[in-house]
Amino acid sequence: MDAKAQKWAEYLAETGKFEHSPRSKPAIGENVAMQWSMRKRDTNLGEFVKKAINDWYNEEGQYNYNSGDSNGATLHFTQVVWKSSEKLGLGIAINGNSVYIVGNYFPAGNHRSRYLENVKRPV
Repeated sequence: MDAKAQKWAEYLAETGKFEHSPRSKPAIGENVAMQWSMRKRDTNLGEFVKKAINDWYNEEGQYNYNSGDSNGATLHFTQVVWKSSEKLGLGIAINGNSVYIVGNYFPAGNHRSRYLENVKRPV
């Protein structure tokens, strides 16, 4: 999964596009982020990954734990915390000042009618 996430991040960096990868089998969940760097080569790529994950997680405030309703506005957050996802692969690529981060999750989350069992309120 890391290789798949890395390959997609490199594709995004090469093309300048910002989109999800084509659906694959077995189904993999995916979050994509793009950030701007003041430096063309940043030695601390982990900071970009951390910011992307924090941005995805920060959608939590819009998630309704009582109903399991995401309203489509929290799909990054719910995928990050999806209980049934067992593996995470991360990819990062740079083109100029643009940094692309891809997170792949297996098995994929965000299945309708399964939010309440997979997205739990933090303790």
